[in-house]
Amino acid sequence: MGSPIIRSAALAVAMLAAVALPVCITAQVTEESGPGVEALAGLQADYDRAMSEGRYDHAVSVAEQIAEIAWPLHTDCMYNTARALCRAGSRSEAYEYLFWAIDSGFWDSARMMQEPDFENLREEPLFKRLARTARANGYIWMLERDEREDFQMSERIMESLELRPGLRVADLGCGSGYFTIPVARAVMPGGTVLAIDAWQDMLDYLDRRLEIEGLDNVTPVKVERDDP
Repeated sequence: MGSPIIRSAALAVAMLAAVALPVCITAQVTEESGPGVEALAGLQADYDRAMSEGRYDHAVSVAEQIAEIAWPLHTDCMYNTARALCRAGSRSEAYEYLFWAIDSGFWDSARMMQEPDFENLREEPLFKRLARTARANGYIWMLERDEREDFQMSERIMESLELRPGLRVADLGCGSGYFTIPVARAVMPGGTVLAIDAWQDMLDYLDRRLEIEGLDNVTPVKVERDDP
């Protein structure tokens, strides 16, 4: 999980799922798909021991294992509950569960738009907005995945830019901020970065990430796709 925001959300969601969603997990996990409730319970106990003993690095490692199992199950539970609620005619409740699924990282916008259970919602502006946010989740995951560094070689690129404190830099098509963050650090103190993108969801994500990273020298800028 490369993204710091998605990773932290996964840890929180996973701990909730391990405790609060045993029925949903039992229904979805099979021997072929991976560990089930018993494995989560064992990991939870290991996590609790590590936390009580102050072995926080181990606790993080265990929590990440829990996240790998429970996070996708949690999002599927929220998504599938939304489907059932929509079929039952509970529009508002269906949207609540869709929000929870997408806030937890659900990314399959194509599945949403093609889902027969959402036929009555598909043309609503709110549903389309949620589908766009789901698509953004998938794009952010692609941009922030750990494997990207294998071919991106960001350290070599940063070295070639020869950035120094005080510079004013524009990151065109900043996306999730993969380069925006290191560039912002490289031009401190005194330097600034314009993070420019046509996708508001990317800028919203970047804005949250900047707050988490404690960087105040970046200005996100929304432009139109055909803006020269």
